[in-house]
Amino acid sequence: MTGGLRPRPRRSARIRGGVALPGLLACLALSGCAALLRPFDRAPSGLSRWDQSVRDELVAGRFDSALALAGPDRADAGDDLLRLEYEGILAHYAGMPDRSRAALGAASQLAEDRYTRSLSRTLLSFFTGDRTRAYDPPLVDRLFLHYYGALDYLATGDDEDAAVEARRLEQRLALAGDESEDPGERGLAAAMHAFAGTVFEAAGRSGEAAVSYRLARRAAGDTTRDEGSTPVPAAEARPAPVGEGTRPSVDEGTVVVVLERGFVAHRVERSLTLLLWPGELTALRTAASGDVSARRRGETVADDVARRSLGLVPVSDGPGPGHGEGSDPYLLRVAWPTYAAGRVPDARIRLLAPGVGSDSLIATELGVADVSTAVRSDFARQAPGILARTLVRAVAKRVAVEAVKKTASRKDETLGEIVGLAANVTSALLEQADTRGLDLLPARVRLVRVRVPAGRHRLHLEVLEPGRPRPRSLDLGVVHVEAGRVVVVPVRIWEGGRAR
Repeated sequence: MTGGLRPRPRRSARIRGGVALPGLLACLALSGCAALLRPFDRAPSGLSRWDQSVRDELVAGRFDSALALAGPDRADAGDDLLRLEYEGILAHYAGMPDRSRAALGAASQLAEDRYTRSLSRTLLSFFTGDRTRAYDPPLVDRLFLHYYGALDYLATGDDEDAAVEARRLEQRLALAGDESEDPGERGLAAAMHAFAGTVFEAAGRSGEAAVSYRLARRAAGDTTRDEGSTPVPAAEARPAPVGEGTRPSVDEGTVVVVLERGFVAHRVERSLTLLLWPGELTALRTAASGDVSARRRGETVADDVARRSLGLVPVSDGPGPGHGEGSDPYLLRVAWPTYAAGRVPDARIRLLAPGVGSDSLIATELGVADVSTAVRSDFARQAPGILARTLVRAVAKRVAVEAVKKTASRKDETLGEIVGLAANVTSALLEQADTRGLDLLPARVRLVRVRVPAGRHRLHLEVLEPGRPRPRSLDLGVVHVEAGRVVVVPVRIWEGGRAR
């Protein structure tokens, strides 16, 4: 939003030494400027070029290329922990469960270690931006580390370790609590409890499965039964709401399809660049004081600055009240993250199993998680802290720039002007929103279960999405179903392809 940022015509000519162009050239000549400008290279989606490339390779099924982009020798993710998360998820979809488990396990351990944060890096972020801080994975990231871990163990037939991941998932949900009133967060919690229950069932842990299904019903707002009622495992249950199916006959088994769709909402940068005069800086700095008149003056100046930057008021010929005579303006850039995309509408689905006596199987829904809504809600709680750090950083940068300028001016006034402007421009470039995130997660996760006769069956999934004239048909492959057992079939749909 820089179109309205124009210096006042007369005032700009009085900026001492006419050093704007030389100062800018001096900055661009610095070897670090190219590195500073690199984060501004974004794809049309708002993702970094690297993030967009990883997504494109994944959707196209070029898993080797995608994994190469997230290899141990690459630093494009912006953080070691985040790179491990990317590697683990990419390996999962590439059908490499051993590599996926190793990467996700290392990421989980590193996430736990980061509860004790680096003080020096936190202090540095007040000058350079939140991107210098170690990536602190939000709750959604931590849940999906165990979600993918459980799926990897199930894929290799290691039911016991899959149950361990389900327990860790339940522990993480317990730490987060189920008191949130946000529908997206409650839906995610309900779906993850139901997923954990499914994993416990597949591992033959009916007691733990019953507890997880009860927690899923509670998170989903099902209060039809009191806390004293006896929980019933899903594989043995009567028809009921979330987390339960119907009692299978002796020659039937259960298939749970975990359907993932789309890509989760991702962070994009929004920014505002302001040209502030010394009087305005002083007013803004004192606006937070307890003095009523100072606060009112600061609010008035803030409104004037915002309206001027947006081009809502004309630029006068000379400095207005409080601008100050004989002083240079200060270039202030404020950047903050917000979320984009990730909205995937609900769809009608149908499971088909030719050869079992019916063209259609009735699916019982266990849970639906709108992951994009959940990450937006989680971010809303972090927003005040992000804003506080941004404001403190703005003041700290101003002090640092003035110190550099005064030091250089002692030797040569013109040099001081050049160095001061270069420091100001550099500090503005350093102000970048922290848009890092695990952008490979699905936007929506849905769990459905069906009963089928024991044996080997080729299953098909039809998904009718809003706006599409015909359903999308997916071949889930041949599934071996054992009597009285649960088999989990994960499937992911994204624009242009499918991954198992």
